Amino acid sequence: MSEATYQYNANGHTQSVDYTDTALPDMAYSYDARERLKRVLKTDDGSQIQSNRYDYNNRRIAKTTASATTYFLYSVYRLEAEFDASGDLIQGYLFGSNIYSTNPVLTYKPNTGSSLDYHYYVIILLVKVCYCYFWFF
Repeated sequence: MSEATYQYNANGHTQSVDYTDTALPDMAYSYDARERLKRVLKTDDGSQIQSNRYDYNNRRIAKTTASATTYFLYSVYRLEAEFDASGDLIQGYLFGSNIYSTNPVLTYKPNTGSSLDYHYYVIILLVKVCYCYFWFF
């Protein structure tokens, strides 16, 4: 584990990371006017590590790295799937009946064969019933 020095901007966002280990690249972060992470650069040569694009709802719709671009598809309430630059599915998400939930109950990924790999999440709900008494005078 390498030690690092972090610098933050006035809004509390990471501005740079300087590692003591020279094998790890020092990084600089830049943000757009809406405080969204725009890009991450190597500080030694200025090469781009990652860039992001966002929609009007401040949701990240694309992430570009040196190796690939990933596109994110949203429904009204949450992330539904991730696709590569050629439109192939990387990963999809299935949520429970609560429309505001951001935790998927199932993720699915295409594998090298003709089927999908599924990952189920077990959700345990503990419900405590509270009896409240109201006194009226």
